[in-house]
Amino acid sequence: MLGTGRSAAEVATFVKEKLAAAPMKEGDDFQNFLAARKGTGEVVAEGGASTRETAFSDVVLAEGWTEAQDLALLGAMKANPKSAGGDEKARWLAIAAAVPGKAAAACVKRVAQLKELRSKS
Repeated sequence: MLGTGRSAAEVATFVKEKLAAAPMKEGDDFQNFLAARKGTGEVVAEGGASTRETAFSDVVLAEGWTEAQDLALLGAMKANPKSAGGDEKARWLAIAAAVPGKAAAACVKRVAQLKELRSKS
């Protein structure tokens, strides 16, 4: 959302879990905000997340899944397509091996959740 290609759920999760828990303090980010708002002054600090891959990589999307893990899951599913008469257990083990920190059962469950979310939209 807001020109980043993120869904409203991702933005809301980020705000609720990351920003709401952090105390407001003066620092480089706050000074940058004030400078941008006034249209004067220099940017104090740079180096914020500049790409989608680095911006919200630690945001937990659902039941302990990060965006990076979701992307790894989708990539692994493309690399290990369902085949007629193929060994499904071996397929899911290969998929899980490509997703850091997740077992095959968790991957199966997450795919079901993603399918359900997709059907609702």
